[in-house]
Amino acid sequence: MFVELSYIIANVLLIKYRKFNELTMSMSEVLFIKKLLQKEYDEKKMDAIIVDKIDTYYFKICYDVISFNDKNNITLWKIENNFNFNYPKYLLHPKSEFLYDCILKYRDLL
Repeated sequence: MFVELSYIIANVLLIKYRKFNELTMSMSEVLFIKKLLQKEYDEKKMDAIIVDKIDTYYFKICYDVISFNDKNNITLWKIENNFNFNYPKYLLHPKSEFLYDCILKYRDLL
């Protein structure tokens, strides 16, 4: 299975909003989490490869900051209720402890 960065971004933003009341993330944070997630996929021999594709309909990138694309009226609610972003089998869902731990590890680096 190919996993776009958009799926990681969607779920990390949902977690960050719930835990820290934040609606943005940096590109370096995305790449850090991508690296940890791909390592986990490889170690568990999961059939998943993360591809560097960000859906610009849902997300916008301004300098190093990723947020919801307000030009298309994308909101937290629209992302949360879009089942396409939810892949529990691949550790991608808004209640993922793995993703939450990745966020905390990234924060520890700062």
